[in-house]
Amino acid sequence: MFIRGHEHEAQIWHRFHFAVEGFVVADRGGLFEARVVANASWVLDLFLALTERLRPRVAITLDDLRSGRRWRNPALLLSNARDAIIRLRPSLLAHGGVEFAVYDEDDQVTLTPHLELFIYGRTERWYYFLRDLGLRRYRTIEPRSWRLKPDEFPAAPALEHALAECVERLTLESV
Repeated sequence: MFIRGHEHEAQIWHRFHFAVEGFVVADRGGLFEARVVANASWVLDLFLALTERLRPRVAITLDDLRSGRRWRNPALLLSNARDAIIRLRPSLLAHGGVEFAVYDEDDQVTLTPHLELFIYGRTERWYYFLRDLGLRRYRTIEPRSWRLKPDEFPAAPALEHALAECVERLTLESV
């Protein structure tokens, strides 16, 4: 499990819940970048909501930090990609350690292995989407105080099985 111990769920939630939930934006030489900070469950919901704003045909890359394997499909229907992510949601929340990038010609929405959300785009339209979803913009937000290195993610057989099904369902090719 991503979070282990004998603490009550409410105590764990308070430990990993951000006091501030919102986003920061940066202009990186014409490339709009947003980092969304929220609890893991909400980040996954936002990831799914924001991918709806991409074109109907997308590319997807999937990185499993535990195995070091990487897959991609350069031409996939967005609805199929979103369905696969929805199926993986419970395993991702429990274990983390997987990075998803869903992108089209202009924009990219990425869920990191630490269950954080990054958005990259050629326009500032993402600012308005994030604001309309009820998130507040901040100048700066402190990063998480904890990070696991790729070799520190504990084994997750349930997630490995779910990833294998996802790779097969989406006809992802090993990179």
